[in-house]
Amino acid sequence: CYAVKIFNDNLQRARLANPDTYAIYDMVDIHHLRYQRAMQLEPNRFSNKKNFYKFLYLEKKASKKADLIITVSKDEEEYMQKFANKDKLLTISNIHYPKKNIAEVPTFYERKNILFVGSIHPPNIDAVHYLIKDIMPIVWQKDNSIGVDIVGNLKDTIDHHALQHPMITFHGYVPDMEEFLLKSKIMVAPLRYGAGVKGKIGQAFEYFLPVVRSGIGAEGMRLENNRNALIADNKENFAKAILTLYHDENLWGKLQSFSEESLFPFSLKNLENQIEKIESLTNQSS
Repeated sequence: CYAVKIFNDNLQRARLANPDTYAIYDMVDIHHLRYQRAMQLEPNRFSNKKNFYKFLYLEKKASKKADLIITVSKDEEEYMQKFANKDKLLTISNIHYPKKNIAEVPTFYERKNILFVGSIHPPNIDAVHYLIKDIMPIVWQKDNSIGVDIVGNLKDTIDHHALQHPMITFHGYVPDMEEFLLKSKIMVAPLRYGAGVKGKIGQAFEYFLPVVRSGIGAEGMRLENNRNALIADNKENFAKAILTLYHDENLWGKLQSFSEESLFPFSLKNLENQIEKIESLTNQSS
């Protein structure tokens, strides 16, 4: 969130020091869009409304001043055309590539439990509450053997008494995710608001781990439901998707087989092409 403020506060100094400065504004993700979605979810929470207008002003200001605006996905690039000429917009996203060969990873029957990955970022805190309070009770009505592994530094920021359950384990910060990505049967991302590209989803694809996610969770990755992911946007459909994928070996294998294809937009080659475009633009301006 501080990147846009730093850009606005320091651009004038940079141009005073060097009038030929070529200003690149890297958005990371669109903060005002995240708060706008949070407002829709919690309309009575004043801080969301306050932050929406604050970051809308800052991001529009930075976009006007910048020579080039870098967005994290094509979806956000298209969205930002409301505020900036499309010729000023360029997408540079996360970098992902397969970390294992598909033949090396554990099979469907060698895995168990579902995996949630999240930090103290507010959309993740909301998502873990939504998963445990609303989605998993529906899942456990049908299959109470499915455990939930929650990884990330959420451990000290949530109400453990409200979320306590014998089938849930909070692991806290884990320096190496590989064990969980290889032993889990499904990753879930039930995000109800947010923006940008979700790195945890790309990480799942790196290890050929099928995913159930919301539309927000899938945003920016150009994913297709029932091809390279299951996408569900209410608690009943999300629970149904978990149960179906958890027990259907053929569907699980189908989603897994498209993991590598899903990573193509995030390849090193694609990044190189985008960097070359930046070099070309800066050379033209000099």
